[in-house]
Amino acid sequence: MSLENYEFIGRILENVHPNVTIVDHRGNFVFMGRSCRDFFGPGIEKLIGLNVKNPEVENIFHPCVSAMVMDKLEKIITTQTNTEGEAAFVTGIPVFSKNGELELIICFSSWDVKSYEELQMHLNQLQEENADLIQQINRLTREERLQNQIIGESSNVQNAVRLLKIFSEQDLPAYIYGPVGSGKNYLCKTIYGQKGSFYEYNCNLVTEEHLGHDLFGTKEQKGILDFTGYHTIILHNIEMLSASLQRQLIAKLKDRKHIIVVTATESLEILKSRKKLIEELYYFFKSYQVELLGISERPEDMQAFIEYYIEIFNTKYNRNVSFTPKAMNCLFGFEWKENIIEIRYTLERIILTAERDVVDIYNLPKELTQQSEELFWEDCSLKDMMELYEKNIICRAYRKYHTTVEVARRLGISQASAVRKIGKYVDEKQKKDPERGMEK
Repeated sequence: MSLENYEFIGRILENVHPNVTIVDHRGNFVFMGRSCRDFFGPGIEKLIGLNVKNPEVENIFHPCVSAMVMDKLEKIITTQTNTEGEAAFVTGIPVFSKNGELELIICFSSWDVKSYEELQMHLNQLQEENADLIQQINRLTREERLQNQIIGESSNVQNAVRLLKIFSEQDLPAYIYGPVGSGKNYLCKTIYGQKGSFYEYNCNLVTEEHLGHDLFGTKEQKGILDFTGYHTIILHNIEMLSASLQRQLIAKLKDRKHIIVVTATESLEILKSRKKLIEELYYFFKSYQVELLGISERPEDMQAFIEYYIEIFNTKYNRNVSFTPKAMNCLFGFEWKENIIEIRYTLERIILTAERDVVDIYNLPKELTQQSEELFWEDCSLKDMMELYEKNIICRAYRKYHTTVEVARRLGISQASAVRKIGKYVDEKQKKDPERGMEK
């Protein structure tokens, strides 16, 4: 290796560690980092070309870590002092060729150690950093574990998972349908994704011309269905394909270069009756059709998803938000017309913006409590309903009059009562900006 190459390696290492030295396979110094001069003093450049066993080297390095590595041919970590008695932790690493022969030795300092107190400081710093890293790793691992699980206690989801696993294990296609937000895409990606990489394509986002080019390619460029790098292709909304493109898709399906999984909002029978699907595609997927119901038809799954997202977003935002039983009943009683998507984004906002660690029924967004009005009559006492009614009055009054004195005067209550009720019902953001009301 030339001196230029050693110099190049050394300059790179200097950006990471101080006091970098490089020794060649013969034991001669071929590089001294610029920071070595600051620690070991001027004149250190004269060691370039000298062997690690040279007495002049031993007069500067106490001890010479490169010599220790050359003797043992293994990694060495120790302390090294300069002529002023200052110490540094030094690591020496042997680098071997493919044939197992020594090519070079690299040494560098981890940090300077001037006293026991400084060493203890570095140790404490490392322990704090390690604790932070462990906490982050645990959080990320827990979040990943939570996000990779399939939630579904209902017989509908259990059956869908069972069928998709059978199809996936046999490298067969699948056609899964259900309302938007019911979890179709997630199930497909989670189950088929275990067999290899996948690619998603939404046929509803581009024009007919682009659909043909994207999926089947042109003379100059291959299409998605010609690329063999994916195990599974997930197609959304194939009813947007024209009859001509559907026939081309059938030809690709028979080539079996990929496993094709289709997600749709309607069943094969409905699409066929509306002339949105040609008969060849209908019969191709008929044996592999799977239905996923909306979340309102899977009450046990609704509860599981609510609890799941409460845990997910508490973990994500480092919160500890919980819900009172009546607030949970309100969540369980909501219709969730947009299915899992609506549950996810509603709970994310509640947990992210909650002023208190315990969310009660009157802390929930108005649209949740309004739609759950029947639930109040069944499960809530008169006191609960009066609290919700009182909250709306207090919030409106505070938005309009801005001060506890004026709220008390307008509502005919004492200022002490106004202060207490505003503290109970009005969140901190509205207190800072009274114009921001609870209602639009």
